[in-house]
Amino acid sequence: MNAASPRFSQQYKKIQNLDKLLQQAPSFSSWSTLDLLNGFRMYTEYDYDNWLEVHNLELTLASQDGSLQVVLLCRNISAFSVYGDFQVAGFAIEVNEDPELGAERTFHIFDYEDNIIHLFCQEIEVLQAGPVDV
Repeated sequence: MNAASPRFSQQYKKIQNLDKLLQQAPSFSSWSTLDLLNGFRMYTEYDYDNWLEVHNLELTLASQDGSLQVVLLCRNISAFSVYGDFQVAGFAIEVNEDPELGAERTFHIFDYEDNIIHLFCQEIEVLQAGPVDV
């Protein structure tokens, strides 16, 4: 297998534990290969230092052929919406480099084909990566 492109690794270097994904799928180079939304779990934590509620989301995405399933933890989400079927036609993650949008909008996660899922978040961490459990 070919290694992931240096461009991909550099573009998504802000994603914590990206190496978990790249160890399981060394040639991974496009988020759009994860076209099934197998689950999501939203929960709230409290930031006692700043007296704020922080909304987090665990997204479980998989490829159609079952060769790869990835669990992403999206921390401090905003503008969250899920609509329609759970098959995502064009899953994408954009890294925001514009400081005027603020740190809480570091990442933009969306379905560029059907707008099934849409959110902004401050951090993303790869919690798990591997073949789909049967």
